[in-house]
Amino acid sequence: MNNHSNKPIDTKSSGQPTSPVSLVDSESFKALCTRHPENSVDWQDRICQCLHKMAAGSPLPAKWIYPELRQLADTIETNQSKDSMRLEIVSHCWNYSDYLAFQLGSLLANPPSPKLHITMTVFHAAEDQQTSALLKRIGELSVANITWNWQALPAAYVFRRSIGRNLAALHTQADWIWFTDCDETFQAGCLTGLHQTLAECSEPLVFPLIEHRTEPMESSELKVNYDADWVSAISELPLDAFHANTMTRATGPLQITHGDIARKFGYCKDVNCFQKPEVHFAKAHEDRIFRWLLNTNGTGVDIPGVFRIQHREKGRERNSRWLSSIRESLRHARYKRLRKSAKP
Repeated sequence: MNNHSNKPIDTKSSGQPTSPVSLVDSESFKALCTRHPENSVDWQDRICQCLHKMAAGSPLPAKWIYPELRQLADTIETNQSKDSMRLEIVSHCWNYSDYLAFQLGSLLANPPSPKLHITMTVFHAAEDQQTSALLKRIGELSVANITWNWQALPAAYVFRRSIGRNLAALHTQADWIWFTDCDETFQAGCLTGLHQTLAECSEPLVFPLIEHRTEPMESSELKVNYDADWVSAISELPLDAFHANTMTRATGPLQITHGDIARKFGYCKDVNCFQKPEVHFAKAHEDRIFRWLLNTNGTGVDIPGVFRIQHREKGRERNSRWLSSIRESLRHARYKRLRKSAKP
């Protein structure tokens, strides 16, 4: 089981000195809503998405289509301090509150050192009442060197993950920004190891070389009893249920980007078809588009304590139950195959 930190958690009002800025009120988001209102995705956007996915898997340089990217090599200018660092972690949650509880619980159990300040940003929608209730509970806890940053967007804009990621990227004050998913957790040694590694790094995009994963789990296996000692319940995971996997590229939940790159180029900022709101939570093909835009699969670095709770059921799927069952079985079989071949 995970070891608890000796640092106390204040269960009273968080008392943050400053409140995070609401991105839904930002000029960036207002301009996006004007340019891309709800229900604006059409067949041309679907074709555009497919063409970008094809381009991302080809030798075609993104800078031929997006000339601004020619400035990429000269973008990193910040002389970050080795003594202190600011990290923003950006997550999305739609109907996965139990997974998000364990992600936030891992920060409660393993808070950062005084030399690392974390802004934990979560994009969610008011319609997702369980997630909203969880964030309200967590927001009442005060943890040293962590700022809770809950960003409620209209659901349609949450459904396209690159919208929230782009907003966070353009407005971040951090030295580094970690784009992740709500099923990723940060266990003992993760934040300390990350700080030590990034202090010596100036790459545009990095990722942990090792990610530990569970077998695909049912949502019912993760139910948290919020009437009991719920902080302890979400702060502990049976880590022996996870298996190490060697990563070869910066996949969706493992994209750690330099702050200068994020502020200048956003997250697929100029790819309009990936900045439009969706009717349902969209499959995140933009992850590979982001790597293509940066002209890198990322640089693998040693960051311990990265543990992901894999979920068998995908919240975005809205097909008939039998088709979803087939997909779940295929994912489970794929996991077993990868587990045999991807051990470090």
